[in-house]
Amino acid sequence: MSDYEEMLADIGMTQEFFDKVIEMCDKVGIVKTQTDMYYKGESEIEGVGIFACKNIKQGDVIGLGSIDRINKTLLGRYTNHSDNKNAMFYYLANDDQVMIAVEDISKDEEIVIDYRDNLLNSLAKMMAKIQSYEKCI
Repeated sequence: MSDYEEMLADIGMTQEFFDKVIEMCDKVGIVKTQTDMYYKGESEIEGVGIFACKNIKQGDVIGLGSIDRINKTLLGRYTNHSDNKNAMFYYLANDDQVMIAVEDISKDEEIVIDYRDNLLNSLAKMMAKIQSYEKCI
């Protein structure tokens, strides 16, 4: 079993459901942003991926992944999964998603995240909102 298949099992999601989520995101559209940090290219991991335009240092902001949790950028749509991540998405207070390098990334290296982290961050943010609403009741 590949790490990707293990990730799907860990989060209790089927490939069919994951494909439907991606299809739904594609229908919403991709927000076009200009950047000198990354580009979209052919991936050895899966289909299309995101690659560094230049050397990126650990801790550098790579770019926005989504705006208002709905509108994805190229970075949010085409970043592939790996258990050897070199970047991670974080949610901002306004629900935008920003990607930060967790390791140094070389020019033309594929930028990858562990999808588990992204889903766990999303769940943690949702739980925090629910808890804040419960305090108001």
